[in-house]
Amino acid sequence: MKFLTGGLFFLVLINNLIASDFPLRSKFPSVPFISTEDLNKEYTTINIVDVRSKFEFDVIHIKKAVHIPLPKEGEEAGFVQKIGGLKGKVAFYCNGHTCAKSYEAVVIVQKNGNKNTFVYDDGIFEWTKKYPAESVLLGQSPADPAKLISKEAFKGKFLSKEKFSVDSVKENTFLIDARDEVQRKKTPDFAKSAALFPMDELVKVLDKPHFKGRAKGKTLYIFDAVGKQVQWLQYHLEKNGYKDYYFLEEGVWSFFGAEGASCTSGKC
Repeated sequence: MKFLTGGLFFLVLINNLIASDFPLRSKFPSVPFISTEDLNKEYTTINIVDVRSKFEFDVIHIKKAVHIPLPKEGEEAGFVQKIGGLKGKVAFYCNGHTCAKSYEAVVIVQKNGNKNTFVYDDGIFEWTKKYPAESVLLGQSPADPAKLISKEAFKGKFLSKEKFSVDSVKENTFLIDARDEVQRKKTPDFAKSAALFPMDELVKVLDKPHFKGRAKGKTLYIFDAVGKQVQWLQYHLEKNGYKDYYFLEEGVWSFFGAEGASCTSGKC
């Protein structure tokens, strides 16, 4: 009896640990998942789809993955058609355990009759750590796992809105608004004189002499809409030798909420 009780306790403990590691599995109970090891075993035959933004995909992706971003609401038909053109099993992935896009992709195609679809919810970083030869980081393959930026290193570059708004306007600073034009409905007063470099443009000029000259000897203070795109910008900054930089925690959202971040339908 004690053995059975102990065994049940162990099973409950394991299930609870899995639930905490993969919190979205309970939210999407009908979505089947595939492990890192099984994805590797089926690597040569399975279709792998990256549903993130092109900006994220260009920084890091699974080598054989095709990029088909998660569609906006009302545009699912085109997405379903593209997935339908892939023959055989399909695995969708995004950034990891708490990224819902890959789950949502499975739900969309399942509703349209494609049941041979799975979520790879370990995500791109876990894959790259285990299989760097089948990964691409900033255009290089094999990827170098040592160049992956940890959560701690990323979060260490965030400043609160109070500190960011004060420090970014001191001497020897370079304040950059990296939002797209459509995201600039509202701007905090301190940042209205910021240099305007949409994220895609900013990435392209980081290695250019005119930008390097402007940034020389200065601390870069960069903000986006909600503090998410800067995660991928950080890879480009590090690649180009920039070390003295900070990001605004939660972006312009921290000042104005969804309206200031130009969010629509609850998404930013």
